[in-house]
Amino acid sequence: MTLIQSKAFLKLLTGLLCIVVSAFVALQANDEIIIYTEDYHPYSYVDEQGRIVGLSTDIVRKIMYESGLSYTIRLVPWARAYREVVSGDNTLVFSLARLKEREADFDWLAYLVRPEFYIFVKDTETRIVSVEGLKNGDFTAVCVVEDISCVLLRQMGFPEHKFLKKRDGGLSGSDMIAYGRADLYVGDIIHHQINPRGNKAKVKPVMRVGEGVGLYLASGLQLDKRIREKIRTAAMKLSR
Repeated sequence: MTLIQSKAFLKLLTGLLCIVVSAFVALQANDEIIIYTEDYHPYSYVDEQGRIVGLSTDIVRKIMYESGLSYTIRLVPWARAYREVVSGDNTLVFSLARLKEREADFDWLAYLVRPEFYIFVKDTETRIVSVEGLKNGDFTAVCVVEDISCVLLRQMGFPEHKFLKKRDGGLSGSDMIAYGRADLYVGDIIHHQINPRGNKAKVKPVMRVGEGVGLYLASGLQLDKRIREKIRTAAMKLSR
């Protein structure tokens, strides 16, 4: 082999080595997953020791441990959690309600829980809440942007101009109903029963909605397929 050939071979070998190293580093970087969720007791919340815990959180931690991927869970306002998972490269989100409107936009990696959603009104409300009344615009509703609370009402034909939309923070849905800012909101019955703020706000459930809707650990379609398959495989293994 001539000197020129040796130099060319060395250059080619160096290039191939750089490609292999870059691919390995990229895969390792992708393994650092940021998992977003919201403060929604009992599914995800911060306990007295400052740890993010909850029914959904516990399942997600078991899945990620089984997958072998390193991760961090961040509790943020829901609108931000939703935005991060649809735009970020290394992101997941839970507990995301699986709805037909969202079906094509996410990879539904693992089923977590199935909550019971109800329409809540002030406990002194005397009007009958019916599907016809909701469609006719007889009520106003508060809901969180990108949350199932908006989607379920839209599915029932609730008029868009009757929504009071909020991006988390400030008064809770139950408080806004109790203080007369809106007539109703959609919430989970378990959250209402164990949430002191919800109980103090004096609201009552009047109609079951969204039956069969489950909450999931999900990703955007931009997340590396290898990462998604690791998580999906781990979840399936734990569910056996």
